[in-house]
Amino acid sequence: MSARTPDRIRSGHVMSTQAMFGPALRLEREARLDAWEDRAPRVTGMVFTLATPPAGTPALAFGARLEGGQQSVDQRVKTADWLELYEDRGGHVEYHDAGPEA
Repeated sequence: MSARTPDRIRSGHVMSTQAMFGPALRLEREARLDAWEDRAPRVTGMVFTLATPPAGTPALAFGARLEGGQQSVDQRVKTADWLELYEDRGGHVEYHDAGPEA
């Protein structure tokens, strides 16, 4: 059940952060839900910088390689596509609010 259709999800507000890391990406692949594997760039490292106000002078910086990488795909796109994929695979989604009377 979903209160919003795939089209409403795609055009709605951002629902979460977009970064997905190695373990979550692996789960998506295993469940055949990784439709963006070849389309979204893979991030292999990150650098963090802490700056002091008011000039924003860097006070601390460090970086790290990401085991398994990281990938960013808008969660609205994923959620909407997964609802459609579920139905394509034979599932049925009911679209209405999930209140006490539902």
